[in-house]
Amino acid sequence: MWRCLTPNDFTPREHLRNVALFAHVDAGKTSIAEQMLFLSGCTRALGSVDLGTAQTDWLDVERARGISVRLATTVIPWQGATINLIDTPGHIDFVAEVERALQVLEGAVLIISAPEGVQAHTEMIWQALRTRRVPTLLFVNKMDRAGADATTVAAQIAGLTGRAVSLQQPQGSAETFCAVTPCDHELLVDTVATWESAVLEQYVTAGSVTPSF
Repeated sequence: MWRCLTPNDFTPREHLRNVALFAHVDAGKTSIAEQMLFLSGCTRALGSVDLGTAQTDWLDVERARGISVRLATTVIPWQGATINLIDTPGHIDFVAEVERALQVLEGAVLIISAPEGVQAHTEMIWQALRTRRVPTLLFVNKMDRAGADATTVAAQIAGLTGRAVSLQQPQGSAETFCAVTPCDHELLVDTVATWESAVLEQYVTAGSVTPSF
């Protein structure tokens, strides 16, 4: 286990969140965890799965094989909150570790590799998260790789979730991928309001919707 200590190591419960990263094996989940550690200031350099320097892959077998075999936790301070980040294995052989993480979550990030799209293990994790009603972000990774196609992945996600809403749009795919841009806020609110009565009520009453932590 590895952790980055926060200025106040005893964080009030209202500012503490347990969030896990899930993915099919080789979707880039641990690399994303390394980016989160780096951008939050917890590490001075990016760890690498290929080089065996990833902070959350600390077992010898993980560093040798380049895959996660046990869940790992780390603590990330972010904008006044403290996130207990759980990096889970993506290989089906270690699904028991995924089950352990599901018991304590308040949020999840389900990572999908753009070239491979939604896979069988992705579907299994999604159903487990829905059964437990865990709020989930879907993150499409590896948009710069050969075979990546934003339209195809978006259609697969729509088929998987039934009502996902895009927060960002990629600019290009594969060799033409260059950036992501935020989606229009009003369009997002309009879409979510058709699903959630509380959002619709706030929108009608106040004329806008303010995100809360």
